[in-house]
Amino acid sequence: WIEGNKKQYTQWSGVEMNQILFLTFLVCLTPTVVFCNICSLSFCQCEDSDVSCNGKDREVLELSSSSLPSSISTLSLSNMASVTIKTNTFSGQEDLKELSLENIEKVVLEKFSYSSSELSGHITHFKMEDIKQLQMESGNSLDNFPQCSHVVFKKVGLKTIPTGGLKLYSDTMRIEDCDIGELNKESVYSDSQTFIFINNKVGIIKTFAFSGSNNKFNFSGNDIDKIETNAISVAFLSGDVSRNTFHSHTGTPLRDVGPEPVCMPDQTAYHYDDPVEYKIVATPAFTFQANYFPQFSLGILDLPGAQNVPLGSLTISSNRVPCDCRTVKELAILADFDHLEGVERRGIDFGDLVFKKEFYSSSVCVMENGDEVRLKKFARKWLEVTETGDDASENIEIACADTEIDDNWIP
Repeated sequence: WIEGNKKQYTQWSGVEMNQILFLTFLVCLTPTVVFCNICSLSFCQCEDSDVSCNGKDREVLELSSSSLPSSISTLSLSNMASVTIKTNTFSGQEDLKELSLENIEKVVLEKFSYSSSELSGHITHFKMEDIKQLQMESGNSLDNFPQCSHVVFKKVGLKTIPTGGLKLYSDTMRIEDCDIGELNKESVYSDSQTFIFINNKVGIIKTFAFSGSNNKFNFSGNDIDKIETNAISVAFLSGDVSRNTFHSHTGTPLRDVGPEPVCMPDQTAYHYDDPVEYKIVATPAFTFQANYFPQFSLGILDLPGAQNVPLGSLTISSNRVPCDCRTVKELAILADFDHLEGVERRGIDFGDLVFKKEFYSSSVCVMENGDEVRLKKFARKWLEVTETGDDASENIEIACADTEIDDNWIP
């Protein structure tokens, strides 16, 4: 009996050994999951305070505070299948100056991924580039991220940016060539000298998605499926909103785009107990050109901040709208027919009116066949003025005509 049991035990041990070998083989075929000290990994190098990890596109790395040396100045991660940055990963890393993640299939940021408390450090360069999927588990993922000199997000895919998701303080912040599904309320905040949001594809920009105050603001070359009312609430000294395609919109999406002058107290006008007087030391500049609005309404041009821009610093040209009489009628009446008696004049600030008139005069409209024609020329060919009643000057009707009309009647 003992010998038989021994034989059976030996057989079972052989089966178990085969299973172990098979499981080991499977593990070798799957991506490497790393939880240990980063400096012990074959694809990582730690030299003094500089840490760099360059994988082979299959590594799965989970970073926590215990993964890193006690003090690092640079951390570079590249060519991996997945990187998860856990809560408090950089807590205590006040000497970190450069943080870079490049060519990674998926990056997950847990809540308070940098630190759950404020740090006194300063980052010179923070870059994410060629990240197919960036997932923020909460709007607090980047809370307590230190002040930065330069922040770059390039070729990054984000299904959604939650409220507070990209709230960063930096000298320069650049978001470029990214694919973003949804920008939620207050999802992007930038208190920086220069904020650049260019060549991105966005599904929807929700109300108050952008906020901040910048010296230079550049929102150009973007393809936006939908932008909601008051979506961009940004103050700046020099702004450029150009070469964007806004496929659809609701309400007044650009109403809070705010060119603002720089003012300082006027010491020469100061007297004791008198209110402080301010003088303008720098005037704003604003460029609005080559944007395309496949769906157009006058609300898209509701931009009161334009009145703060001197005419010599306002550049408007080559914007495009559909050649649809009913679509452009309200703008044409405001900008081109307002001199006629009997035409209702809307209460509008002079600077805002100038902005709309310049848009109307310098834009083109796109026909169904793709041909383009000057917007003013199109409106004059299709809008018909009819005088009715005994006192014709008080009874004017402007409507879309059934056929083209002579456009030479307006000087």
